[in-house]
Amino acid sequence: MVNYPVGEGSVSVTIKDLDGRLAINELVQNNNPQALMVDRFFRLFTALGVDHLADPAELTAALIDWLDSGDGSYQEIHTDGLNIPVAGAEEAYYQGQQAAYPCKNGPLETLEELLLVKGFSEELLTIIGPHLAVNGSTKININTASDMVLMSLDAVITEQVAEMIIAYRQDSPIVAISELEKLLPDAAYSALKSLSNQKFLGTTSSIYQLTAHARVNDGSRVLRAEVDKTDNTLLLIKVD
Repeated sequence: MVNYPVGEGSVSVTIKDLDGRLAINELVQNNNPQALMVDRFFRLFTALGVDHLADPAELTAALIDWLDSGDGSYQEIHTDGLNIPVAGAEEAYYQGQQAAYPCKNGPLETLEELLLVKGFSEELLTIIGPHLAVNGSTKININTASDMVLMSLDAVITEQVAEMIIAYRQDSPIVAISELEKLLPDAAYSALKSLSNQKFLGTTSSIYQLTAHARVNDGSRVLRAEVDKTDNTLLLIKVD
């Protein structure tokens, strides 16, 4: 965070790299759940150990139903050789709540919107929020991904493997995935190399979130923007 004095007030600016996080809106594309992202979200929720708050498979299914435009609830999660029955949640579920509201059936605009989705609570959001972004791509930056996001990439990326990657990149950023060949177990390296070859894993970032907090006397305003530096596209702007 950087603070700048402005007149009688100040402006603080924070920049976050979003390419090290799972992009929620990439979970459903062209109204279809993307298998790669279904796997990642299920693994992330599992790795974070949120079972005491909600079932990882049910969370994944509810999120898919919130994003897609279909009326049928998601009924089974297929991931890592598992077929897990789920209930999902579409319009009927949300209209049946004490304070009824519609199912979004479209992309999220903010992380806080997750609180409207079946199974997502404030306590849960506190745990999963640092690993998620609203906008982004399916390509994860291995240099900025958390240990939990690294573990979401493939079932063979264990906590120990994730810790090895993080320890390695602390000395200097990873420039090429091939650097990890002699560091990691064969299965883990092969999985990461395959993701890299398919453009699902990289070593640089292009999508960032900028938050500017302006304070003057007793008043304050917050501006949040998300930008893609690849083509200087403004993905989101919000003023509170």
